[in-house]
Amino acid sequence: MKPKHEKTLAAIFENPVNGSLDWARIEALFIALGCRVIEGQGSSVTFEMNGVRAYFHRLILLQSCGYPVKLLS
Repeated sequence: MKPKHEKTLAAIFENPVNGSLDWARIEALFIALGCRVIEGQGSSVTFEMNGVRAYFHRLILLQSCGYPVKLLS
């Protein structure tokens, strides 16, 4: 894993959550970990790895995603 992805992973589990974490960094982390990206309708996106799926909605108007990351951790 690249150092940038390691920093993103650490930021996801920070307490309190980093409110300036870009969604694009989270997507890049999932892809680097080997997740398959399944595009849905609108802002819906699914990440699949080893038969396990996680469903998300991209934040189109916001560049950061502090609250949704809190739901992941």
